[in-house]
Amino acid sequence: RVWAIDLERDPLPEAVLQAGPLGTIIMFSVLEHLKDPQAVLAALTERSARGTLLLLETTNADSLSHRVFGSDWEGYFDRTHMSVDACSVRTVPAWLRSLGWRVVECRTRLMWDRSADPTHHTLRDWWDQDARFRRRYADRFAEVYEVSTPQATP
Repeated sequence: RVWAIDLERDPLPEAVLQAGPLGTIIMFSVLEHLKDPQAVLAALTERSARGTLLLLETTNADSLSHRVFGSDWEGYFDRTHMSVDACSVRTVPAWLRSLGWRVVECRTRLMWDRSADPTHHTLRDWWDQDARFRRRYADRFAEVYEVSTPQATP
């Protein structure tokens, strides 16, 4: 079964509560839109069984593009991004570990920038064409989190 739930606005539907622990949770481009992403992760952890797989993709406030472009960073162009500065390569894994999750993989998937500015375009070209640049960027500034398994049910 699949449910789409607004965890910040609505209580969990009865059908979800009766279905038992969650086995897989997919949250792509969600955390940065939440007022309190840590609280939502905690609520999901409470409903997760040992062995639950959480696939998570979010923005990275520690990214090179954010550091280079500052207030002109792509993350600031969506008014629904309420926690874009809170979600980073440091914070999200720390939140998950504090809830008992084990980070299985953390990697960079893309260079998130669509500006027509020539400097932005040059940075995207480096990303697309230079494997050494991607490795350096990926080693230090991950933007995709794939996480698995609460180590113990809270």
